[in-house]
Amino acid sequence: MQIVWIKQANPGPTNSLPAANADAMNVMSGLGNIVRSAKLRYPNLRMAFFSSRIYAGYASTGLNPEPYAYEGAFGVKWLIEAQIEQMAGGGIDPTAGDLDYVNGTSPWLAWGPYLWADGLTPREDGMTWTCADMQSDGTHPAQTGEEKVGSMLLQFMLNSPYRRPWFTNCWTADPDGNGELNMADIPVFVDVLLGIDGAPMHAFGSDRNCDGRVSGADVEPFVDGLLAN
Repeated sequence: MQIVWIKQANPGPTNSLPAANADAMNVMSGLGNIVRSAKLRYPNLRMAFFSSRIYAGYASTGLNPEPYAYEGAFGVKWLIEAQIEQMAGGGIDPTAGDLDYVNGTSPWLAWGPYLWADGLTPREDGMTWTCADMQSDGTHPAQTGEEKVGSMLLQFMLNSPYRRPWFTNCWTADPDGNGELNMADIPVFVDVLLGIDGAPMHAFGSDRNCDGRVSGADVEPFVDGLLAN
């Protein structure tokens, strides 16, 4: 297990932003615990993608209605920011906890597909949520809602630069992640091979033999790929 997609929410929230004890802060804290636990359970875990909640304006229960469904996205945003700031030397965020992906405490964290839209008001890409997209509780997606989520997840995995090479063909991967294997990839590949460059995307792009790690066994397929181009 090297990649996970996480979509999580807290049941029965009662405090909204901008309260200091808002549920979005609990989401941030909980997600930090989840990624550390996932790393312990799956030691080879390297990347975690997050999606926040779908629209909950039709909710008929207190499970996770608005505005908490919308505000949960801030918890995801703050968690990713906390890792970026920690890895830049800013220290451990007291709410998010330790998110160091170099020492093996956490996987590298990033946004997955963003699922929320304001009901029938189209967002920029035209996405909406209707009553028919929800089950009777107005919270969980019905079949059409599940299809919307599945489509957004698939499109994200097909188009995100960070899904290369594990979701599509790893033989087409390139170390610098610009979509083309050429001479510019050589120093990146060498740095990853020597353990100098630990960037997850560079490591994925350097795994030319598709065995989940970068080693001397990747040198020959890397050279073959360069010569083929």
